[in-house]
Amino acid sequence: VKLVIIGIGPLETKMKELAKSLGISDKIIFTGRVQDSELSVYYNACDIFIFPAEQTWGLVAIEAMACKKPVVVANRNGVSEVINNGKTGFVVPSRNPKAMAEKVELLIKNKKLCKKIGNEGYDYVRNNISWKKYAQNMERIFKKVLKSS
Repeated sequence: VKLVIIGIGPLETKMKELAKSLGISDKIIFTGRVQDSELSVYYNACDIFIFPAEQTWGLVAIEAMACKKPVVVANRNGVSEVINNGKTGFVVPSRNPKAMAEKVELLIKNKKLCKKIGNEGYDYVRNNISWKKYAQNMERIFKKVLKSS
């Protein structure tokens, strides 16, 4: 098992030091910042996509789902609202590494479930998250607003 951490942030140095002190530096790859054009390579190379961030949306999780990867996300980011927990991905309590690790371990140990959730996530993204679907939803909202005016 390898953990690949993509991007940079204020905890990067601390995480590298922790990996070294735990003797697991050889199991973690810190890529630093990567170009958007490279992301699909990482999505397709991974088995499970983990998104612990606390932020408003989280397009990277949707992109991973579009690559048929099961996702495990924290509940304090916007993407958690579109994930059907246990079906299209897993949503775990924010800042709870134990809960996140339990879901990752479940997926590692159950390849059939891993594939099923990856496929369900892909189907959800394909059927619900696209520019066409967005335009249709906006058109519906605009028509509703105009009718009520």
